[in-house]
Amino acid sequence: MESRSNQRAAQNQPASMSIATRMMDQDRLMEFGGYTHKDLHIQLIESAEKQMLEIGECTRIRKRVVNVLIECLGNITFHAHRPSKEAAFFKAAIAITRAGSKYVVDTTNLIPDQQVAALRATLEKLNGLAFHELTELYIETLNTDRSPDRPGAGLGFIEMARRSKQKFHYQFQKVNYNLQIFSFQVTIE
Repeated sequence: MESRSNQRAAQNQPASMSIATRMMDQDRLMEFGGYTHKDLHIQLIESAEKQMLEIGECTRIRKRVVNVLIECLGNITFHAHRPSKEAAFFKAAIAITRAGSKYVVDTTNLIPDQQVAALRATLEKLNGLAFHELTELYIETLNTDRSPDRPGAGLGFIEMARRSKQKFHYQFQKVNYNLQIFSFQVTIE
């Protein structure tokens, strides 16, 4: 019986309390979820860097985490589903968690269903490459002409794979006939 009353109490708990609980339990530096845009991303990056400075994180790790965060937010901005082409805002969730000497950057956003196959293929390819192969692919991609509608041409994911030196964890979940939730996780040591 007591577990049911605890469940009911948790259901009546304000959302801010569950966020605070996760932040305390998981050593979470930052968590954001809701409508976002490019200007807010700048504030999130600045906040993450300041927090890592305050906890005394070394410069090398701090720069790697911030660079991965920048690339993650850039990918969200580029790939996120928008209700209309003119919409500046889109839904996303971003979290940075410290786990011992590692940092985990988690992002989630909606993407159009037609982007899933190509994105999955890119991530699987990158997860299958060794570090020296990632470096070769990065240089090759830099030297390839890019079309104006794809400004980074996939450099962001390559750069994250190089900086993290870890395999990506990701998941796609169907929402409806034309949208999927894309959850993406990068670990930095």
